[in-house]
Amino acid sequence: TPVAEEHFFSVFFRNKLGARFHHRNTQNLGPRLLLACLPGEYHEFGLLLFALAAHDRGYRLILLGGDMPLAELPGVIEKTHCDAVVLSGSEHLCCDDLKQELINLQQHRLCPIYIGGQLTEQCQQVFTKLNLQIIGTDLAKALDQIALQFA
Repeated sequence: TPVAEEHFFSVFFRNKLGARFHHRNTQNLGPRLLLACLPGEYHEFGLLLFALAAHDRGYRLILLGGDMPLAELPGVIEKTHCDAVVLSGSEHLCCDDLKQELINLQQHRLCPIYIGGQLTEQCQQVFTKLNLQIIGTDLAKALDQIALQFA
């Protein structure tokens, strides 16, 4: 079934990436990115592809995976001293449901917050009003946009 295949490949890919990050993350000296899926987002594949591309560009990564409660991120940001947060979501999430959680996260102003994935198209107005950095679905363009923050 398509769902079973997606789960299989996500787990396989996550395991492969985990080994790669474990062995090579100490070699990367770039900014530290905290990567997570938005609450209610269980599809990690796009985030994992982003993580692979970011890792190859020298970023240090903290990968939290799917369905991350945003209220917990400020503590993680402080403990890990990350330089930016990248959140991912697909089109099945509700913009209005995420809005208050994103406002609460923004109030901490600990580091820049980027939003990527298919959700960015349908929630663009909400994200723009919150002054979140929208990076869309193109991995190379997203990483170029994030790199400007650290130039």
